[in-house]
Amino acid sequence: MLVTSLVPNPRSARGVTRSNSLSGLSPFVGGDDQATMTNVLQGTYTFDYKSFDAVSESAKDFVRKLLVRDGEKRLTARKALRHPWLAETTAQSTTELSVTKTKLKRYVIKKRWIKAVNTIIALRRMGARIDYDLV
Repeated sequence: MLVTSLVPNPRSARGVTRSNSLSGLSPFVGGDDQATMTNVLQGTYTFDYKSFDAVSESAKDFVRKLLVRDGEKRLTARKALRHPWLAETTAQSTTELSVTKTKLKRYVIKKRWIKAVNTIIALRRMGARIDYDLV
């Protein structure tokens, strides 16, 4: 799915945030930070990752409607509150929430781990000596 470009706005940001909380991934995810940033700037996003398999079509539809570039066509706050996905209050939604929380925790842990590794790499490149016995 290709969107020509995204204008920074609260509803698009909510679309990315909602997608991230549903799957643990941004819909703009790339192979690395550079690819992800390129996807954001170009407005290219996809739900074709395994992490999105458990996300309902209704939830994906909700996110898609928040990621629309044209403000006139984008879901308004009022319409978003009436979207069928938000209206669903079933046992399945409760189950999905616990799965979502687990995925979000994994995502946060992964990002922290990557940040820590990059910090160590940067320190070593600057000539710092690290005493691994203290770690």
